[in-house]
Amino acid sequence: ISDGGVLKRLDASYVGETNEPYFLATGNGTQSLTEDQNTVIQYNTLRDSLDSASGYNTSTYTYTVQTGGAGFWFLAAGNYVSSISQDKQVDIQIHVAGSEYFVSRHRPGASVNQFLQVFGIHKLSVGTAVLVKIFHNDNSSRDASNNANNSFFGGFRIKSLWV
Repeated sequence: ISDGGVLKRLDASYVGETNEPYFLATGNGTQSLTEDQNTVIQYNTLRDSLDSASGYNTSTYTYTVQTGGAGFWFLAAGNYVSSISQDKQVDIQIHVAGSEYFVSRHRPGASVNQFLQVFGIHKLSVGTAVLVKIFHNDNSSRDASNNANNSFFGGFRIKSLWV
């Protein structure tokens, strides 16, 4: 900052977002997906202990926003699903407070093993629960590969809400 030609130094601390809280979970095996049903995906393992506010429940596969965690969140999920037939549908969905909010739909033109991913930004309040479901309509059960290399469910707060 210049003051009559004299450069002065300002010592100011920037207090910005830390992108906390955050979480990242994966699964640890194969999960059967029933035809024509939304199946909750079993992300039952915290990856590298990434759960800064202890909001992830590895038994219900749900992240719940803890006190101090309200804000705008980036949420993302991915999973590998085997043997989706030509012209059949497979969706991965992020559900917020019991409602479907983000969906990525695939309808392959040939039989494929499909990696699905979905992401979005959503305003979350304290106590809001978030989870992932997969749907398919492929004539019989299919498998989701929920291991650390083929699955993820995570998020982080990008902006807090000052209330």
